[in-house]
Amino acid sequence: TLCASLKNGRVLRGEGVIAGSQDIASSLDYLWLQERNAKANELAVRALRRADVILVGPGNLFSSIVPNFLVGGISEAVRKSKATKIYIANLLTQEGHTNNFSLEDFLAVLARYIKEDVFDHVMYNTEPITKEFRAEALVRGEQVRPRSATGRSGRYLGARLLNKKLTVQNPADPLSRTLIRHDPDKIAKVIMRLIS
Repeated sequence: TLCASLKNGRVLRGEGVIAGSQDIASSLDYLWLQERNAKANELAVRALRRADVILVGPGNLFSSIVPNFLVGGISEAVRKSKATKIYIANLLTQEGHTNNFSLEDFLAVLARYIKEDVFDHVMYNTEPITKEFRAEALVRGEQVRPRSATGRSGRYLGARLLNKKLTVQNPADPLSRTLIRHDPDKIAKVIMRLIS
């Protein structure tokens, strides 16, 4: 069970509760698993250590991405792996969770829980996401970008990754997810260019 400790002492329990909270951006102290001794399956650890490429993201930073690194053995396996490690940044910030986050802020959160900044490459979308498109999708977040022009060089790789068609929400999905998504074909092309 994923838990979030807030700065006021309140504890949120469960992915759905945390994903739906509007207090994460202003009040999160730290995330933890109720099952503090949860250990990764040894096959998963071995796969991470032997991998050629490890992809992380996109997804809800605090309720979908970070929890993977809270399971005992996963962060260490990722740190020790010789794989090329690629972070695929979210298209938009999430209100109540990542308000005003730059690309560097997402990376800082990941480094906190992985216990190292491990990513060789960081992919982010450069295609403008218009206010009209966000309004149609009922999304109020801002586009995720590097903080400054200096952040756009080196390991940061900007590309047009937006899927211009809105995704339909699965009615069986208990979580509310954004209808604005990456284009998987565009992501695949960038990844193949990076690892070829």
